[in-house]
Amino acid sequence: MEPVSQTAPDDLRVIRLQSVPHAFGELLVAEAGILPFEPRRTYFVHGIPAGATRGAHAHRRTREAIIALRGSFRATVDRIGQSPRVFRLSEPREALLVPPLCWITLDEFSAGASFLVVASEPYDEADYIRDRATFEGLALREHRE
Repeated sequence: MEPVSQTAPDDLRVIRLQSVPHAFGELLVAEAGILPFEPRRTYFVHGIPAGATRGAHAHRRTREAIIALRGSFRATVDRIGQSPRVFRLSEPREALLVPPLCWITLDEFSAGASFLVVASEPYDEADYIRDRATFEGLALREHRE
């Protein structure tokens, strides 16, 4: 497991989850201390139709850990001032950590894919940025400060 304390909490990166092997299956842990935030919301997405695109938004405050539970998919993350980064998620032992003010798009889902999101904040529609131009304006201001 990558020690979270050795990197900044808002680094965009993939970490290994804590693994507890057992004769009857592996337990994977995503909690504070493993994640660089206190989990306050958890949800999963399944039944994703072929050709679907998910995400296409950013958050003002929320940090997320995205975990492929089954199958695989592509995550493209844009941060102002950096080149877009592309991740292929297919391993339940790994979590993609996405800081605030990152535009994320999920696509190329394999058949039967599902994923889990652990978030630092409860759901709040006001935290979502769903318009790309608004995101770019906010992110540029944040990047300059």
